[in-house]
Amino acid sequence: MALLAVTAGDEASLRTVTAGAVAGDVVAVPSGTYALTATWTVTAGVTIQPSLAVAGAAGPVNVTVNAARHGLVIDNSAATVNRLTLRGIRLTGSGGATLDGISFVGTAGKKLTNCLIEGCDLSGWRNGISLVAADVGSGAGVYVEVRGCDVSTNRVRGMHLTNLSMCAVRRCEMNGNGANGLYAQSCINFSLHESASEGNNTLNGTTLEGDAQVLIKTCHAFTVGALDVESMPTAVGTCKVGLAVANCYGGAVIGYNVAQTAYQPDSVGLRLSNGSRAVRLDQMTYSYITTPIALDASSVFPEVSLRTVVQVAPSTLTLDGLQA
Repeated sequence: MALLAVTAGDEASLRTVTAGAVAGDVVAVPSGTYALTATWTVTAGVTIQPSLAVAGAAGPVNVTVNAARHGLVIDNSAATVNRLTLRGIRLTGSGGATLDGISFVGTAGKKLTNCLIEGCDLSGWRNGISLVAADVGSGAGVYVEVRGCDVSTNRVRGMHLTNLSMCAVRRCEMNGNGANGLYAQSCINFSLHESASEGNNTLNGTTLEGDAQVLIKTCHAFTVGALDVESMPTAVGTCKVGLAVANCYGGAVIGYNVAQTAYQPDSVGLRLSNGSRAVRLDQMTYSYITTPIALDASSVFPEVSLRTVVQVAPSTLTLDGLQA
C-alpha cells in the first residue's frame, strides 16, 4: 500500500498518479480545480480522496471537465473491479448530453464489487453517477454503496444504476435533474434510505413511469426508507410522480414523504405499474397530492398498514384519495 500525492492544481499529475496506482494505494488529491484535458481513469482497489481527508479537510476537491470527456471512468478491463473507493471529489461537467460524471460500463463476465462512492458532488453531466453492470449473473455488480453524495442539476439523471446486487444508496441529495433523481433497474436487494429527491424532471416530462422523481424498475427484494420527495414540477406535460415502482415484487416503502406546493391534477405519490406486487407501504405522508397511491391493471395494490398513509396538507389526518 502506498500514499500517492497529486501536485496541487495539475490535471496531468492527477491523471498520471491515478493511472499508476495499484490495488491498495491511496491517491491524495489537494484542494483545487483540475480542468481535465483527457479522461480520468481509476482501476480496481484504489482509493481516491482529498489529501487532508484524514485530518478533516473542509469540502470536496474540485475537478472541472471539458465537454469532450467523462469525469471519472472506472476501468473495466479487469475481470473484477474490487474494493474501489472514491471519496470527497466534486466533479463538474459542462452540461453535455452524452457524458457521465462517475462512469462504469461493465462487460460480460466482468464484475464491479465492493465499491464505495462517498461524499462526492456531481453536477453538469448527463448522469451524475452511472454504474451499469453487464447483467445480473457473472457480470453483475455486488456490494456497491453510494453514500452522502449530492447528484443534482444533471441533464438526465442524478444516478443511473443497472444490474447491481446488494446495492445501497444512503443519505444522498438528488435535486433538479432533467428526468429522474434516481433510476435503479434490475438491482436485486436494492435499498434507498435517508435521502431526498426534489425538483427533478426539468427537461423531459414524457411518461408517468419514466420521469418519476425516483424510479425503481425490475428490482426485487427492495426497500425504500426515510425518503423525502418535494417540489415536483408544475408545468403542463411534466410528470408529477414522486416514487414509481415498475415490475417489482417483494419490496417495502417505509417512511416516505411526498409533497407539492399546490394541487396538480396529475400528481401521484406512489405509482405501481407493470405487474408490481407484494409491496408493503407503511408510514407515508403527503401534501397537495391528488392521487396518493395509484396502480395499473397488472399490479397489486400495496399492503398498507392501518392509518399509516396520512395527508398532512392542506388538511390533516385523512386517509381518503387512495385510488386504483
